[in-house]
Amino acid sequence: MTQNNNIIIRIPTGVKLTGIELTEEFLQYKQKVDLLQRKFAALFNDWIEDGLILSIDNKYIKFTGEIWDGDYAGKQQDKDVASLRHVKALPEVKEIIESVLSDGELENMQKSSMDDIIWHVVERYKSYKNRNKKFPKNGIQIKSNKAMNFKDGKLKVNADEKTITIKTLEKGEEISLTFEESYYDNLDLVDNTWRGGNIVFNSLEACADNELVLMVEDEKEFYMPEQVVGMDVNQKEENWLTFSEVMENGGVTLAKPMAVSEIEKIRDALNAKLRPKKKDEVSHKLNSEQRRKMYRRLKKKMVNRYTAIEESLSPVLESFNKKYEGKLAFAIDGVATGRTKNSFGQEDVRDIIVRWCLKNEVPFVIVPPQYTSQRCPECGEFHKQNRKTTNTYVCPSCGYFNENCDLVGALNIKAHGEFLLEKFKFSAPTLSVKREKTPLVIEFSSALREFFNFPQAKSKTSN
Repeated sequence: MTQNNNIIIRIPTGVKLTGIELTEEFLQYKQKVDLLQRKFAALFNDWIEDGLILSIDNKYIKFTGEIWDGDYAGKQQDKDVASLRHVKALPEVKEIIESVLSDGELENMQKSSMDDIIWHVVERYKSYKNRNKKFPKNGIQIKSNKAMNFKDGKLKVNADEKTITIKTLEKGEEISLTFEESYYDNLDLVDNTWRGGNIVFNSLEACADNELVLMVEDEKEFYMPEQVVGMDVNQKEENWLTFSEVMENGGVTLAKPMAVSEIEKIRDALNAKLRPKKKDEVSHKLNSEQRRKMYRRLKKKMVNRYTAIEESLSPVLESFNKKYEGKLAFAIDGVATGRTKNSFGQEDVRDIIVRWCLKNEVPFVIVPPQYTSQRCPECGEFHKQNRKTTNTYVCPSCGYFNENCDLVGALNIKAHGEFLLEKFKFSAPTLSVKREKTPLVIEFSSALREFFNFPQAKSKTSN
């Protein structure tokens, strides 16, 4: 790679403001928001019980039949679908809004604020269904004593005056709260722009013992590397991590450390007891106290696993940094997350490598995983391999052969990473971070598809 221009890495950073003093005006506004959300949550549960909701996809609720007249701002919309903006126009939702707001508030309503308040409930139901494959039997209870969420663009922090300004449901109406200090002493990262965040309540009284937690993005400048090392993360223990370059021991594949494997066995056993599959017979049902104890054990094991992975990877990463005299970058496999994607915690490997890179000021890029195991490193053609019977790669187009299919993945991740760093000169610890208005996963995937001429995807899970 040519050594010109540096790489900007945008790092999401948490900011916690403490000593927030609630005012009577704020508490009254909060009661109104809580009431709207409780009523809408009950309505949403009625829709579920009546079999009216088909799915929640992105920012759309899809119903099993026509739910409204489709008229929004004089334009006709689908009658069986409601987007984030359209929910407030549904007849039953309009009744709820009209029962809570006064005539003056209705006339002067800040529509985007209402969208955020209502859609927060939808997101709760969507999140539950994604985790459990079904909607909750008894609905979701909106707790008013925990926290209050403000979407992007709804609050602003004035660092000099130590005030927080909140947009309300009425246009032009704002509420101001004061805070005492920044818990992490990083208030300098917060500029005077509208953003989102969560106010966490220690009490619901007009006193200064509450907190605001928000995310800001700090930008750091890294050098353009002379060498990129690609790495492929695998579920199998014998080829857990494969590098595009030779390690200090002369190999390219790192087996999963025994310490990590042993912790994962305990983790899986605890998960099986806490979340037994329907087909499994349960001899003893855990009571609430037993479940709490087991969750604490599980949480401790997850921390131990993270530490064990970190301790095993750090020496390897350090040896690469020494080998290339600190002039390298890592191209990291952008594995899917969660058991539904069969990642089994591989995302922790990715996050630990990112953390090491940030600590040691080594640039990196997370590479979307599409087609990294199919592209021939020699001729660039795409051929899906039968990974169930063999771990070798054979290209029918040019005859390229590699006895290690995971090494092919690492080589492609390296090539994709080199391209992304050269083209964008921009990276982040997560592909959900936006460079401008578009998440990196979309920008990166689109650029890779065009440059490497990816085949037409048959499904979202192609890799």
